[in-house]
Amino acid sequence: PGANLLSIAARVISMQTLQHRAFVSRAENAAGDTVTTFAAPVDIQGSVQPINKRLYQELGLNLTKNYVMLYTSATILPTSRDREGDLVSFGGKTWQCESDQSWAAMDGFTKMLCVEVPAYE
Repeated sequence: PGANLLSIAARVISMQTLQHRAFVSRAENAAGDTVTTFAAPVDIQGSVQPINKRLYQELGLNLTKNYVMLYTSATILPTSRDREGDLVSFGGKTWQCESDQSWAAMDGFTKMLCVEVPAYE
């Protein structure tokens, strides 16, 4: 506790540059469809790790979707009752932040479960 483990690991493992789009709002358009708005993308640094498909059942994940774990010191927020999760893009794919384990206060980083989603324009 108290040591930024992600910063220590970044000395050995190359961090990746990701595009982060923060959730802004969700509103109904004239057609009655819910439209979600995200901020313009900004670069953040993080480490993206695949989740082995054998762990999907143990973690309660949908076997038909693709998931990764994102480790970052950037402020990103997951899906919650009143908001969509922030988006991160890398490797030609877009991922929505689903749930987090924040060690930001203690160790300066967040571990975020992300699910692949269609790209948002």
